[in-house]
Amino acid sequence: MGGGDGVELKRRTDNFILRLVGMTPTEMVESRGARDVTGFLFLSVTGKLLQTGVAVLLMKVLSLRGFGLYALVMSWTMVLIVPSLVGTPQFVQREIAVARSRAQWGRARGLFHWSTFTVLIVSSVIFIMASGRVFMTLLSTNADRYAFLVGFILIPLMALLQLWSVQLRAWGAILPGQMPDLIICPLLFGLLLLVMGTLLATIRMGAPVALGVNCGASLIALGMAAFLKFHYVRIEKIEPAKTETQKWLGQSSRFTLLSGLAIINYRIGILMVGGILGKADTGLFMVAV
Repeated sequence: MGGGDGVELKRRTDNFILRLVGMTPTEMVESRGARDVTGFLFLSVTGKLLQTGVAVLLMKVLSLRGFGLYALVMSWTMVLIVPSLVGTPQFVQREIAVARSRAQWGRARGLFHWSTFTVLIVSSVIFIMASGRVFMTLLSTNADRYAFLVGFILIPLMALLQLWSVQLRAWGAILPGQMPDLIICPLLFGLLLLVMGTLLATIRMGAPVALGVNCGASLIALGMAAFLKFHYVRIEKIEPAKTETQKWLGQSSRFTLLSGLAIINYRIGILMVGGILGKADTGLFMVAV
């Protein structure tokens, strides 16, 4: 291809990109929005690959029944996280971004404090209620009891992790806000599983141990999210605006149903198989999913 043909091809390519996205290639490189979209796509794909890798690793280190029990406990945990969040991620993502754009620093600080306190209290209550239910229905001789009790610790941990990640994104830290939940947590979980699998090479790891490892990874990821919030969320030293608890809770709770339907739609098959056919069949079903 001659030099003239190469220049013509580049010109046509630039024109196509301009018509497609409304920006020239140079503007795309300089645009923060374009960089955020590209970074978000990369992190999303990487996160899905990590989740898939962790699932395959769990299949290797757990027995079929253990994997089924793990999937069942995690399904119940994810369902219970929905009411624990009370729709706050969707609500604060909108409201904090609006407050920041209008320089309403007191309102932004109030939203940060209110959403964190609300999720911490509600998720802790749901954790206590779920654990109490396990104590009442499963005997101490039932090994599944300990898997549920350990797994339910993830309710407040993962609820806060999701909320703080959304708070970061609402403040404009788009890519850092994706890191704790999407990358750090599954990456740490996978690495810790590898370490535990090596240490217990001659012993088949049980679901309670795997869930405990997940709790440890989630706790470290939560600490990382707290560090990122401290680094990126800089609000002027001003008193938080008056907390409109009843109003904010009423508005945020409207998002709960939509989030709950999405989670239940994804987890309902696992819950039904676990309740009807047993843990081993749940493991087979989860592998197919």
